Amino acid sequence: MARRFDVHLLPAPPDLRDGDPYDTADGGIVFRGLPLLAWPAGVPPDPRFEVLRTWPRYPRTRLRLLHALDAAKAHDAHVYRLSLGVTRSRDPESDPLAHATRFLRERNRLVVAAAGDWGPRPGTLDDLARAPGVIAVAGCTPDGLLLDCSSRGTVDGARPTLTADGTDPTGPARPGTDLAAARVAVLCVWIRSMLQCLAAEASAARAGERLTEMPAPSRLAHVDSDFSRDDVDALVALRQGRGISPAGSVIYAGATMRRIWWLGRVMDHAAAQQVPVAFDAGADWVARVLLATARPGPAPDPVGGGAGVVSRESVRALLADMTPSRFLRLFADDGRWDERRAAVAAALDHELGELWSLADLETCEQLYAAEHEDLFVEVGPPGATGHGHSRLRVGGPPTTYAQRAVHAHLDERGDPIHDPDARPTSASPGGG
Repeated sequence: MARRFDVHLLPAPPDLRDGDPYDTADGGIVFRGLPLLAWPAGVPPDPRFEVLRTWPRYPRTRLRLLHALDAAKAHDAHVYRLSLGVTRSRDPESDPLAHATRFLRERNRLVVAAAGDWGPRPGTLDDLARAPGVIAVAGCTPDGLLLDCSSRGTVDGARPTLTADGTDPTGPARPGTDLAAARVAVLCVWIRSMLQCLAAEASAARAGERLTEMPAPSRLAHVDSDFSRDDVDALVALRQGRGISPAGSVIYAGATMRRIWWLGRVMDHAAAQQVPVAFDAGADWVARVLLATARPGPAPDPVGGGAGVVSRESVRALLADMTPSRFLRLFADDGRWDERRAAVAAALDHELGELWSLADLETCEQLYAAEHEDLFVEVGPPGATGHGHSRLRVGGPPTTYAQRAVHAHLDERGDPIHDPDARPTSASPGGG
């Protein structure tokens, strides 16, 4: 920390009559649940509050983005898709956004960031895509070739994590990493929902119990400078599927009960052979499954495209023929795989056969598109003057979105001020 000063969390929004109160010589962040604004004061704060770092002249764009993350966290978002070109930081690792995204990852939230559309030169990744724990996504064509506009990493530094299709063949959206990141975020939601089901089934198998309902589906938050109605429609369309209605009330059927029995046998046998198996719906496990689905593109480029290309088809290919051996290899807790473990898995394959049925997989696909609203958080155009123009839009899946979107102002603390009649202002010119 550059220098020490006393802070306390703002008990109420500051008085705006005297100008922008955040345009101060010093600023700080107190981490308590998510970054919140800290304010200089003469009285020391409660000891449970700790100032982790100070930044001179806090940039407004970063402040708005922190508020947007705070609002999405308050609305129980599990996956965050960030697509906002912020001003490049002189020290990206010490940037407040890097602290925020790392904090989210440590709290089992997944953060997916667009690599940026700054062209093919090395070292052009956006700051958000460089942050620790973030899944940085480059854009490619449907054939897997990198888009010319997609930013690249460096040989010995930050680079994209994955690549995904950044085109919209049926809509007006401009090709870029925004769409690619959205596709990966949707895959993260799907995988997380699948792991939620699997963890619940494994728990039931160990306890010898019967499940009756699906776990609650995951929520996705899109954070961008602005959304047009076409943007929102395109993002919602990525989640299309046969929605489960009402959410969370689908009864487990015979095929799924058979898988629960299989899970119990697989995990008991693996434990007896000292093969540790573990998984949950946390960010690390979702990332492990996602990376396992990556396939090399026609022109592999780790600096420009990361570990490979992911898609809905690649995830289905990994899961559709899930055998006990594939299950053990994917969820071996320590990540190791050798001849002895392969022999254990082969014996289970011979005894139990396939772990999944296609009907089971389709049910998991439906769950991620269930009746659970996505969040669309606008933070205003970069460089916009003033504060408090951010908006939170709550839009549902295709079955409900056409009825009405909910608009809300974000106050200075990042909390939504619900106003169902509010419409986008000049800070949100593309509103819908």
